[in-house]
This record gives sequence, structure tokens and C-alpha cells, in this order.
Amino acid sequence: MSSIGGGNISSGGGSSLMAFHHGGSTPSRRYYSCLTDAGNVNVDAPVSANLITLFPFIGGGVLDEIGFRQNAAGGAGTVVKLAVYQAASRLDLYPSALIADSGNIAADGANGAKTAIISPTLEDGVLYWLAFWASAAAGLRSHHIVPANQYGIWGMDSNLLQNQPNSALSLALAYGAYPDPFTSGATLLRNVNVPMVFVHYL
Repeated sequence: MSSIGGGNISSGGGSSLMAFHHGGSTPSRRYYSCLTDAGNVNVDAPVSANLITLFPFIGGGVLDEIGFRQNAAGGAGTVVKLAVYQAASRLDLYPSALIADSGNIAADGANGAKTAIISPTLEDGVLYWLAFWASAAAGLRSHHIVPANQYGIWGMDSNLLQNQPNSALSLALAYGAYPDPFTSGATLLRNVNVPMVFVHYL
């Protein structure tokens, strides 16, 4: 068993990346995001409205929170909705079933960590997608993932350009309820900053 956020989860025989990262004396109350290498993993950047962005996430266990870092408030009434999607299968990695939805999170007040309670159980060895969706963009800024630091689950394009993996998806959609299953036709992103979503383990 590996300590995670003050609780315990089964490491599934050691196959869980999140459990693996919690060996030894790792402090509790840690939040996790996409797979990244060393270096600057995030930047402060503006958020786009009515655009769902998703990036891959791997790690078995029970989640109890999801959140993002607000660096500048949006206009009055701005809200953000976060979600966790599961890949269609182990061979088809496109997001499919919606397994957690944060509901509306106010993004027009004080800056800082903005979180919501969720309770999905993630399976070891399964690909998930963390999604970010804002109702409005005016003024809203958050931590974004730096593309050069992402591992490209979707692989490289035919040019094999260094530090430019295909690493995220986006879908233009008027703000509302997250589609379940996820809508087809998302755009593959390469070398683009995307809002960072964090999760916490029970």
C-alpha cells in the first residue's frame, strides 16, 4: 500500500504511476496532473471560452478532488467546469465515457486553487483524459502546460520535430453539460499551451 494524500490505495501490483510516485516520505496533500518531464511544467496564460481542452492522464486509485489554478479572475459570473473522461478502450485512446464532472466552479473571485469534490475510481493501466471548459474568457488566466514538457501519448507527426509531440485535444463547444460519451471530431493539438487540471487521491 502507498500513502496518497493522507489515505491509502492499492498499488495494483506496482502498476499504478501515482502509487509509484508516492514511495518513501512523499508529503500528503499532493495534487497531480499530466505526465511531464523535468523543467518548467506550467506557465500563466489566458483561457479560451467555449473550448474543451483535454490532456492524457494515467494513475489508478480513488480521486476525491479535481481543480485548477486561477491566476487572474474572469468577469462577473465566469465559471469553469472540469471533468475526467476514460479512453474508449486500451486500443482506442480517444475520450469516451464521462466518469467525473466538477459542476460549475466560480472563476470570478479571489485567485488561487479552485477545487471541487469528485469520487471516481481509476483503473491501473487505463488512459484517462482531464478536461477544462470555461464559460467566458475575459480576464481569466490559469496555469497552462508547456508543450515542450509533455509526453506525447498520440505520438509525433511525420516531421518528428523535437519537443513538439501531439499531446492534447480540443473541441469548440458552447458551454453547458459535458457530452457523455465525448463528442467525436476533437482537434489534435501540437505545441500548444492548454489549461492545467489537477486531481487529488483519497
